[in-house]
Amino acid sequence: MGGTALREVDLDWHPVWPADWQRRCTALRELLPDEQSPAEVLPRFTVHGMDIGKWPARQRSPGGGRP
Repeated sequence: MGGTALREVDLDWHPVWPADWQRRCTALRELLPDEQSPAEVLPRFTVHGMDIGKWPARQRSPGGGRP
């Protein structure tokens, strides 16, 4: 669902993170819902067609792919 469609549902919807970032974060959360300690997800591990393994490493790098 794109930003325009979400704004039609919730006029106050203004995400801080881009939709692509949110999708990967959500997929990782679904993958590791009950982890209490750090877990390693290796590159090329996919969820919903997204390489979830690369995403955490990118977030830790300088700039982290964040807006």
